[in-house]
Amino acid sequence: GNPRLMEWLDVLVGQMEAAEVPQLLEAIGGKQEEFIRKHVIRELMQRGGDELALFLHWFSIYRRPVLKEGMRQVGENARLETWEKLLQEGTGLSLIEYDQARENYRVTPLLREELSAEIKDLQACHRAAFAYYQKICKDMESIEPVLVEEWIYHALGCGEEEVASEQGGRLVKHLGERLAFRESLRVGLWVLEEKNMEMSTANDAFLLSALAFTLYNLGDHRKAIEYFEQALTINRNVYGEAHPDIAADLNNLGSIWNNLGGHRKAIGYFEQALTIWKKVYGDKHTQVAIGLNNLGSARYALGDHRKAIEYYEQALSIDRNVYGEAHPDVARDLNNLGSTYLNLGQKEKAKAYLEKAYAIFEKFFGLEHPHTKATAGWLEKCK
Repeated sequence: GNPRLMEWLDVLVGQMEAAEVPQLLEAIGGKQEEFIRKHVIRELMQRGGDELALFLHWFSIYRRPVLKEGMRQVGENARLETWEKLLQEGTGLSLIEYDQARENYRVTPLLREELSAEIKDLQACHRAAFAYYQKICKDMESIEPVLVEEWIYHALGCGEEEVASEQGGRLVKHLGERLAFRESLRVGLWVLEEKNMEMSTANDAFLLSALAFTLYNLGDHRKAIEYFEQALTINRNVYGEAHPDIAADLNNLGSIWNNLGGHRKAIGYFEQALTIWKKVYGDKHTQVAIGLNNLGSARYALGDHRKAIEYYEQALSIDRNVYGEAHPDVARDLNNLGSTYLNLGQKEKAKAYLEKAYAIFEKFFGLEHPHTKATAGWLEKCK
């Protein structure tokens, strides 16, 4: 409530040593954030001069702490040859926070949002940050979701939309594979919303397919179909008719329709996918075996057990030729045959297939795995 407080702070900040600034900020830490940001922090910025202010504006483009390389990117792109000196000065004035354990830096949160809103060349700042995250993410052996999301954010900010789609698809797929479906959905919808260019490239189709898969796992089958169909249209425009990505989209559409009870529609998609896989890989490829199994499952659902067995036997022949007798894919084929023969009432024949499948699943996955337990359930019905 002291009316001379602002005047006192002007004098104090102007006279104090840089080393004393952290103590000042700590002393007024209990005061209102707006007061600290608008008066104390601004006084410190003014003391630092125009070059430090410019450096801080560029640095504020980062939403998360970055290594020194991140500082170099913005410093050099801002054409500030003395960026290392400015970094030291900003840290001394507590305008930049340094985490000694992690060796990273960030603009003080009291200032970052305000500074980032004042950036004049926003796209250039995003491009500098984009270069930093691109290097970090490409050097990593595995996906680090937080860093990849920042890479995508800056890619969108500087017009690198092809990279945004590619890395967005990778991140959506990565999160979905780890059952983080809500996060996967958030990332996918965010990238789609932020993109300005028309969806037309293979990477765009990849993003749509990954997002569709997440929606499918969340139970939103209709929306998943919509995105898979968009991906299929784009991939056909990019590749023509015979390409593995097109077959994958067709197969995914078939799987969804099969689960929705549209078995005849599913068969149409499965047959198109199988035709492409045979053309691309030949008749004896494991991907062809997957297509045959899918057709078998759709025929099985329609009650056409004889036709299902025909497809399953073809798949088994391919997988045995590729993998030998003991492989999970071989066990899958054996399990499918056994369960189908069981539904035809041929228990002895079913039991022979199911026992082989069970032995393989137990060997690879153990007794508690869902595949092993499912096959055990079928064997119980053979008694």
